[in-house]
Amino acid sequence: MKKLMGFVILAGFCLGSFGAQAAGPYLVQQPTVSRTQIVFVYADDLWVVSRDGGNARRLTTGVGIESNPYFSP
Repeated sequence: MKKLMGFVILAGFCLGSFGAQAAGPYLVQQPTVSRTQIVFVYADDLWVVSRDGGNARRLTTGVGIESNPYFSP
C-alpha cells in the first residue's frame, strides 16, 4: 500500500514537473521509493524527486537505456 501511495504522489509531482515542457500523458516507469526520495525511469533516463514534493531532476543523460533503479541499503 505504501508503494502504491508513493507512486500516486510521484505521478502528481511528475505531471507538475514536466507539464511546462510538453502536453499529453507521461509514461513514468519502474518507480523505487526510499525514505526521502523517489527514483523512476522516464524517456530512458533516471529521474529523482523528493517524497515531500518539488521538481524532478534528471540523474542520467546520453546514449543508452537506464532501467530498474534501486536504492542500496
